[in-house]
Amino acid sequence: MPLRQLSSYEKRAAVTLLLMALSLPFMGWAAVVSFQNTLNSPVSWLPNESVPRQQLVAFAEEFRTEDMIVVSWEGCTLDDPRLPQFAEAVSSRSDGELEATNLAGTVLDGFHAVERLIYDVELSREEAVERLQGLLVGRDGKTSCALLPTRYRSNDYRDSTITFVMNATREAGIPDSDVHLAGAFVEGAAIDEASAKSFKLFVAPSIVMVSLICWMCLRSWKLSAAVLSVAGFAGGSMIAVLPPLNIQLNAVLVVMAPLLMVLTVSAGVHLVNYYLDEWRKHYTEGPRRDGVDPVRAALAAGWWPCVFCTLTTAIGMGSLTLSEIVPVRQFGALTALAVMASLALLLLVLPGAMYWHLRTAKPPTARVDGKQRWGLAMAVTRRAWAPIVVLGLCMMMVGGFGVSQVKTSVSVMNLLNDHHWLVKNYHWLEERLGPLVPIEVLVRFDGKCELDDVERLQVVQNVEEAMYDVEQLGSVFSGATFLPYIPADSSFQSLTERTVLRRRMPEIKQQLRSASWMAGDNAETWRISARVPAFGDENYDELMTHIKQSVSHAVANEMIDGLSVSFTGLAPVVSHAQNMLLDDLFRSLVAAVGLVALVLTIVFRSVRAGLLAMIPNVFPSLLLFGGMGLLGFPVDIGTVMTASVALGIAVDDTIHYLTWFRRQQQITGSRPAAIQSAFSHSAVAMMQTTAVCGLGLAPFVMADFVPTAQFAWMMIALLALAIIGDLILLPALLTSPLGRAFESSSPSTPSTPGPATETAELPDSTAVGSGPPAPMASRSFVYETSER
Repeated sequence: MPLRQLSSYEKRAAVTLLLMALSLPFMGWAAVVSFQNTLNSPVSWLPNESVPRQQLVAFAEEFRTEDMIVVSWEGCTLDDPRLPQFAEAVSSRSDGELEATNLAGTVLDGFHAVERLIYDVELSREEAVERLQGLLVGRDGKTSCALLPTRYRSNDYRDSTITFVMNATREAGIPDSDVHLAGAFVEGAAIDEASAKSFKLFVAPSIVMVSLICWMCLRSWKLSAAVLSVAGFAGGSMIAVLPPLNIQLNAVLVVMAPLLMVLTVSAGVHLVNYYLDEWRKHYTEGPRRDGVDPVRAALAAGWWPCVFCTLTTAIGMGSLTLSEIVPVRQFGALTALAVMASLALLLLVLPGAMYWHLRTAKPPTARVDGKQRWGLAMAVTRRAWAPIVVLGLCMMMVGGFGVSQVKTSVSVMNLLNDHHWLVKNYHWLEERLGPLVPIEVLVRFDGKCELDDVERLQVVQNVEEAMYDVEQLGSVFSGATFLPYIPADSSFQSLTERTVLRRRMPEIKQQLRSASWMAGDNAETWRISARVPAFGDENYDELMTHIKQSVSHAVANEMIDGLSVSFTGLAPVVSHAQNMLLDDLFRSLVAAVGLVALVLTIVFRSVRAGLLAMIPNVFPSLLLFGGMGLLGFPVDIGTVMTASVALGIAVDDTIHYLTWFRRQQQITGSRPAAIQSAFSHSAVAMMQTTAVCGLGLAPFVMADFVPTAQFAWMMIALLALAIIGDLILLPALLTSPLGRAFESSSPSTPSTPGPATETAELPDSTAVGSGPPAPMASRSFVYETSER
């Protein structure tokens, strides 16, 4: 068709699609960069101003190490010749090779550590093995490992470090399949790999699923292609914008693309339904025989409700910006802006696609009338409204109690399923060696402290012994572990031992600094490292309280000026993140509920109506999260966002239903007739959008990466509960005396008593009130169409 014969809408759509196509190479490059620059760890999830994060960063900088990589393998014992060979393979590397990794300090391995305690500290082999149990020697007294300290450096060195370690194991003759690695450094690499793998494996099935559902809803390839092109572009843009914004992809942000894609398709289906409705209503023998342009009529009727519903969705997303967890806050800000931007793209592209469809489509055939399809459901909600309302409110109260019992978890092991190689590694290592999650106690002697080197060592030993009293700790170690215990008596032998040790302390301290057990010179900091299990329901808050009490008691007995103690490590960070996650869940959900209720109050011009309209929307979150709280299922970083997100999506259907109800009640003056009309005209559209969102995310339920899988199944469950709330609980509420809050005081036409009847036509948007057209329910009679 010549360009001059195209409408302005078609030209605008063509230009928009061309610009989208031209940006695809950049989007592809940016997406590759995003997946190459992922970062996942509880430390990175905390804001920079968080005290636990600052303390851990300060510890890493002071001791020039962040964590240790634990390396062991099948058959690794103290007598295994491959253990010293592996240590030698690492230590013999050149400075240039080590600089290209994150490794720092000296290698600690069980073989050399036992030898040192035997010859330098003059312990028997049995005593040396017992002292190292839980760190370098297993519970059986035979299994051993090597510890490789890592530096606090950029994430860029992660892959090269793990490659370096694996090359060293191969040099020692250890098969790759026998090697077991652990540590925060390895955890980050595993999570990055799992999150990227889940996205890459399941994004294609998700796109196929959404495409099929979109076509089934619209029955037009032209319209479906237009909606899907915008949805795909919007989803891809969510990943592509991360590098320019200097944001690293993580466990939370990886679900943005599929979520935005299904939300965009859902909005597109709503908007196209307005067009299909007008097209059917005005179609006779030709597209414009009666003089009405279906596209312009659809835009006039549909732009305001679509914008309004997108606004409520953005409010649900935007409430997550109140979170203190960095990825959750980023997710909220980016998705809130993205849903508005995707609607703008739909309004640019879809009108042109509607004209393309209008030029070639055959006459439509209406589907089954809503009364016949939903007659039974309408009859049940109408006749049994009292038990439905009572049961619904009772379930919400029970759910509210359950929400108060919700627990959170940010354990790295909970981010991966039981079949993942890292989870198997941790089980293997903790069963044979001991707990692996570190807690660091830092004993500081400032420049004013008058204690000499041996007296300081004795303080460290006393603190270490006090920590052994905490039952939950699996092991406790420090630089003092590798030194003779200082006798407390004042015998001649004890004084002699102290004198000899005092002379050796300068050399010993230099070795401890090199091994990252000590930092500083005149102002010294000694590190005492404890380990707790990676699995189980350990209450880190309670554990830290016990540790602080034991350490404080030991230090108080010393009464020394210039002595202080601080606590850091992964366990305190996880504890702080868990508390923040729980606070974020309630803060974001309360904010979303409050803002959406305020918007609904303004739209319906009634506080009572606005609050009642929120009942079916908070119903899903209370039931699901309440059930999780009562059953003991923890909320993690992948699920904490779902309540606010689902609220923003579910309220769209409520708005469509209630605005249709109010319009019909204003026409007929009959509440039962308006309820029946709203039900029959809204149910299909609501089911369609729920199917698009729910089934579009369904493939991700099978993801190995737990946050992605849990986000998907929880969104599906929340959307299913939202449909129950909107199609069962809401009609029952409207039938009850509470429904009077939504009645119009002046119906447009007089009502007649008797059975509920449904009006045949909907008045023009300008016939009700003034100002912007009121939100209107998208028609449920979506039409079967075919194209030449």
